[in-house]
Amino acid sequence: MGEFAIIFGSPLIPPDSNPHHPNLKPSKNLSPKKKKKKSLLIPSRSPSLPPPLLLVDSHRHPRSDLRRNYHARLASGLAGLGKLEDFLMVSETALASSGGDASRFVSDLDMGMVWAGVLGVMRNGDLEAVVGFLGRVERLGIPIRSLVDGSAMAALVRECRLLVEGGRLEEFVVLMEILSGAETNTALS
Repeated sequence: MGEFAIIFGSPLIPPDSNPHHPNLKPSKNLSPKKKKKKSLLIPSRSPSLPPPLLLVDSHRHPRSDLRRNYHARLASGLAGLGKLEDFLMVSETALASSGGDASRFVSDLDMGMVWAGVLGVMRNGDLEAVVGFLGRVERLGIPIRSLVDGSAMAALVRECRLLVEGGRLEEFVVLMEILSGAETNTALS
């Protein structure tokens, strides 16, 4: 068979001897400009501009308050729906972003919604989830006693009575051990 050769060609046009593009005009002043001396004084800030974020105390900054309030509303709503794990996740995020200031976060929570969710989970028979929830709340630095108001305590007392009347004494004891740190004045009579 016949052999054939492939010949690759190269451009026959020689390279341009002028490296500058022909359509560009050379700059009029090729000499370096004299640099102006910069003032060593720090320019004053306009009162309408916020200070740099690194100089702002994040615990007092309005955006931080809005963010904390948003997280508290979200966490309260999730707890109210019985989504206690989601409540813990949002609370952990909020506390981490606020430097761990639990008291301010707790003050923004809707305790009625939180306890409605906790009691709903208890009524569904998942006391283990409630005990785990209360333990993790305490580990986050949120004292359980700060979550318990008068109406929540009354509802909790009712649920504890139902546990005892239903013969679920072990669950009752475990719950009481968790709540022992709550320092409540309400008796289980």
